Order: sequence, then C-alpha cells, then structure tokens
Amino acid sequence: MSLLDAVLPAPDHATRRAVTVRAPAKVVFAAVESVSAGDLPVMRILMGVRMLPATAAEARCSSSSSHVADRGHVRERLRHPGAR
Repeated sequence: MSLLDAVLPAPDHATRRAVTVRAPAKVVFAAVESVSAGDLPVMRILMGVRMLPATAAEARCSSSSSHVADRGHVRERLRHPGAR
C-alpha cells in the first residue's frame, strides 16, 4: 500500500469505457503522440490555475525581472500552444 492509497478513500464503484476506433493501431498511436498538453484546453486551464500562486507572488514583489520574464514566457506558451 502506498502513501497515496492510505490517504485516498476507497472508491464506491469502478467504471470502464470502450471506444472502437476503425483505424490501424500505427495511425492511432501516431495521432495520440502528436498531441501535446498545450493542445488540450483543459490542460491550459489547469496550468493557469497552477500558476496562480506564482502570479500573486509576482504582483507582490516585482524586484526580480528575470522571474517576471520567465512567467511571461510560460503564459505566452499557454495562450498560443502551437507557437514554438
């Protein structure tokens, strides 16, 4: 038993879902591998929420210009995930 198992409650039920994809496995895996986390809107939202404490700290203390530039770069990547 892991520490995480000790903290999380036991599930009341389990659910399984299946989707039939009518394409060769090679094509499906290539499509899955071509998607990045930035391409998924939910990931962009979660990363934005994750950055809230740092953004609040930045607002309180803007003395370190390199920190501000780094966060600005991350924000820009979240807004425009396709831009590299």
